[in-house]
Amino acid sequence: MTSHMCLDAEVLKDLWLTHTKILSRLCLAQMKDTKCDRVFRIDHSQKFCSKLKVYGADGRKEQSAGIRMLLLVQNEVGQIMGRTLTKSENHAETETFLQSLVSKTGNASDGPRICVCDNANANRNLIERVFGDGVEIKQDPFH
Repeated sequence: MTSHMCLDAEVLKDLWLTHTKILSRLCLAQMKDTKCDRVFRIDHSQKFCSKLKVYGADGRKEQSAGIRMLLLVQNEVGQIMGRTLTKSENHAETETFLQSLVSKTGNASDGPRICVCDNANANRNLIERVFGDGVEIKQDPFH
């Protein structure tokens, strides 16, 4: 037992931050090349952000008022095409993010593209404004 040193809190913190930095880079690289042929899924999640714990240097919990929801966009096989933290389901904020994903979706001439979202009626105009008329909006059956 004495031949193995225990890791202190500082080493564990550095290890965790390095691991997170590497995985974040890998996730961003994968998202950069991820495309969507026919179906993409948009989901706002409040549960993720309610469980997100951010602690300051003094050990106190900090929760930014700007972090309320996770907006996640996936393609038909579940690969993440994009993700961002938002203040709410505000359409202006969401539209700005979705504009960056237009080039990743398939061509409308290949057949109808399908957007599955957690609130189809509320998001219909937003999706059509961003992606055009060639997109069918469907309700996510799990919401």
